[in-house]
Amino acid sequence: MADGDSSATRRTLVRGALLAAATASIGASLTRRSAAAPPADTDGTRTGTGTGTGTSTVAAGGAATAGVVAVATPERLRADVRRMVDCGPRLPGWPGHDEWCTWLTDELAAAGLRIEPCEEYTYDSYQPADFALEILDGPGAGPVEVATSYVRSAGTSAQGVTGPLVLAKGFPMPGPLEALLDPGAVTAAIRAWVAAVPAGSLHGAVLLVDLPTPGRLTANVFTAISAYLQWDGHDEADWARIDYTRLWLGLWPDLNDFAVLGLAGVVFTTAASRPALRGNYSPHTTRPQPLPALVVDREVGARLRERAAARPRTRLTLISPVRRTRLRQITAVLPGESDECVIVNTHTDGQNAFEENGGVAAVALARHFAALPPGQRLRRTLVFALYPGHMSGRVGIENSRAWILRHPDLVRRAVGAVSIEHLGATEWIDDPVRGYHATGENELYAIWTTQGPTLDTIAKPALVASGLQRHALLKPPLQITPGAPFHKLAGVPHVSGIAGPSYLVVVSPDGELEKFDADLAAAQVGFYADVVGRFDTADRAALRTGDPTLGQDTPTAEERTYRDEATTARCAPATASGARGAAADTDSEGPLGLPGPWGYAAGTVAGAAALAAGGFAVLRTRRHRRTTPPDDASPSPISPGPDDPSAPDSPSGSTSDSA
Repeated sequence: MADGDSSATRRTLVRGALLAAATASIGASLTRRSAAAPPADTDGTRTGTGTGTGTSTVAAGGAATAGVVAVATPERLRADVRRMVDCGPRLPGWPGHDEWCTWLTDELAAAGLRIEPCEEYTYDSYQPADFALEILDGPGAGPVEVATSYVRSAGTSAQGVTGPLVLAKGFPMPGPLEALLDPGAVTAAIRAWVAAVPAGSLHGAVLLVDLPTPGRLTANVFTAISAYLQWDGHDEADWARIDYTRLWLGLWPDLNDFAVLGLAGVVFTTAASRPALRGNYSPHTTRPQPLPALVVDREVGARLRERAAARPRTRLTLISPVRRTRLRQITAVLPGESDECVIVNTHTDGQNAFEENGGVAAVALARHFAALPPGQRLRRTLVFALYPGHMSGRVGIENSRAWILRHPDLVRRAVGAVSIEHLGATEWIDDPVRGYHATGENELYAIWTTQGPTLDTIAKPALVASGLQRHALLKPPLQITPGAPFHKLAGVPHVSGIAGPSYLVVVSPDGELEKFDADLAAAQVGFYADVVGRFDTADRAALRTGDPTLGQDTPTAEERTYRDEATTARCAPATASGARGAAADTDSEGPLGLPGPWGYAAGTVAGAAALAAGGFAVLRTRRHRRTTPPDDASPSPISPGPDDPSAPDSPSGSTSDSA
């Protein structure tokens, strides 16, 4: 049996088991809200067996149990994720992001929720269009294949910048754990290297910098802070063998530290293969960078290192217009009998079918809980908080902090918060021997959980009841989810889940949709519905005991000085056609034969300049029927067509020939 067939068969078996476990996760807590059943006994080993009974009436997929509205079927989740991917990349300020926010608002309103006024944030959106790297002289002269551009790095003119290609000898190469656990020390080492460069010696150069990225890690980075591990028949030694080598974890240097060198540009080499690196949008949290920078894979990097010995003249081009846009922050409310509330939250921006599909889960939960019959409704109010800028590189909106500061009344009334990200992810590994491939397993899923009763009576019994495998409950305060400020800043008991697959921040024409497992996603949505139901009946005061890190904020310097500057705007559903997931108009094609939302057309001054310079940029034009956007919505970013063998993907891709 071929590897692909074996992986597909194993995944099919896992899907069946997950759906059976999720559908069996039925009890009394939603059937009669006033008589909640006690939590299942889940004390015992750190590695779960997945045999608990749970207390929720939630059926995650398939037909609803008698008297219970199903949370989400795999088919509905797949359709909604497909609708999201059809918007194109939803990076902050890109037109696809605005379109997706409109869909979310429409669907939440159609489910019967009250849409609160939005907060709008002015934002300068980097929209990379085209890039190229070319060796201009010497025996290896010619174009160089580039995998991606560096996020929010400065653009060039259509003519690019030219300078000698110079290897950054002795550049710091920290180990992966050091880069992850002590980034301050790594930054200090880089600054020391910069300070040691002789004055003027690199002025005007295109600097070639070797990065040990991605560093080789295992799931030990999570088990070290785990409270409970669930993977039937496996122990911690098995978890330690899970490959967790991930590009999005870095190391990714801050080019502001390079500015004093007077460089023309930077080229980063990585340890990643071309298929794994292509379209990667890293570092997704970086602030605006003062230099143009491109990123190449390990094979191209090795050839560039050889050529850099002769310091050949090199041209680097990065067309990256920056457009002033506005981002919407959405709040929707399902009133309950009590003013106390449970806050479900995620972000709306992202690159593909996974980053970020938390909005799809939010809509599924809203539909479910709003449709429950009397007697099964939540007692507490359910709030949905959708913040706009995890990929923005901007303090406040890059996580839930700004929403928390804007909604102090809701936060004061909160019993718990549930943060949802990256559902339905399958595991892909970039192996030096086998290459970039699927393993047949679901991606490891990490769930940070406030310790004490939130862990013992909510997260752990819900996870056991779900039967989900390779899922871990982790201990705060160290966590990487954008919902973390609920635990730290707001002091609200928190359950916050995230998967971090290798393709997490990849921008690609198909949105990585072939890697999406709808059955797994349905079971995960069922788990979150169970968590919401348990928060609904939990003792509010008791939940705030047992975790000394709750409410202990350790803000960065940026966060300490942050002042919210949002304006308030009407955030109502735009049109009836947008509600209920109206089909997009996809009957027309762009000049490269790509249907609907991936159609393209030449246009704008920047696009014309790139074409005149022999670039590959064409403008992406949207064919969806749009609901009403905010005023001054950003134009479509320039992006070349992926079917053109000489064209990079949007916002990243490759030039025509190898190095």
